[in-house]
Amino acid sequence: MNKQTKLVVSVLFVVIAVLAVGIISFRISTSGGTDNNSAQTEITRKLAIDASGNRIFEGDGGLYGIVDHNDKVIVAPEWTELEFADGSLCIASKRINGRMLSGCIDYEGNVMIPLIYRNITRHGTDNFTFYVAEADSDSSCIIYNENFIPLFNRSWESFSVSGQALTLASENDSFEYTFGDNGLVCSHASVYNEVMGCGFTLNISSRVLLSKLDCSSIEYMADGVSAYLEYAYTGNYEAVKELAKGNPGVVLTGLFPDDTRITSRRLLGISSISIYSEKTDSGVLYYNIAVTADTRIGYTGENNRYSTITDEYKAVVRFSQPDPDVSIISGLFTQTQPDYPDAELLEQETESSAE
Repeated sequence: MNKQTKLVVSVLFVVIAVLAVGIISFRISTSGGTDNNSAQTEITRKLAIDASGNRIFEGDGGLYGIVDHNDKVIVAPEWTELEFADGSLCIASKRINGRMLSGCIDYEGNVMIPLIYRNITRHGTDNFTFYVAEADSDSSCIIYNENFIPLFNRSWESFSVSGQALTLASENDSFEYTFGDNGLVCSHASVYNEVMGCGFTLNISSRVLLSKLDCSSIEYMADGVSAYLEYAYTGNYEAVKELAKGNPGVVLTGLFPDDTRITSRRLLGISSISIYSEKTDSGVLYYNIAVTADTRIGYTGENNRYSTITDEYKAVVRFSQPDPDVSIISGLFTQTQPDYPDAELLEQETESSAE
């Protein structure tokens, strides 16, 4: 399963969570919003208050509800924990099947965010708020804005907050964000991938690039590098085909495809990888990923003797960005021939002269 497939699974988790809002949204208490119920409900003590005068209160059973500014019960005291959030919502928790689960309710007791989280925590500044909701099932998390709309169309395996820095991680990928009054700003991306048993990490710290690329686009490009290298060394086009999404305009060149002396190509490792952008005169934006690949070439040498060369070869994989997604469009190695030993070069030149 490549990163794109895993990303689809992650996106589906978010979609299911969002759909659950519509499915699960219902009236928690059928009698909590009446004056008669207000008279019957004992208010042991009043706690937090919001800007509209609504207050969380503790009932005689040790559970929590909400009264409005007239002390009318608008949410019945049936929640183990209750906390005012932004967007006219409250973070609410109760024990379900022996597990303490959290979600969000509105001021009428309707469940707006399903109770599937082990906790929901608030972070941010006075002018920017976000919430991290950790799923009870697998500890993955969704990042919500102040209106409890997902900030990313995916879930994350883990997160950490330190000062005004948020780090989100999924498998071996991590994305670091700083947050302030202007929201989340990506400051560093580190994306890991593998091809033919060789791992590589694409690191991006350029604020210019990170302002134009989201985490999914960066992961897509790392997948693109992996797919191209597999094609260049083995001729297998399937991974590229999946990423190209049916685009017939992808132009790929293998590693020394016209050199008939070569009998084998083996990728030993990737010693460097970097990304840079390029804009044409017509305004088309490209992203180029430069790769240095440690390679062993097997070839038929002098007197038909099998020989090998171990060297570094540079490749460039190019992507375009038709709004909003990136797309692979080309890949090639910059050298057209291996650096054969001098004797082999002399032999080749002699053969060319004879022709």
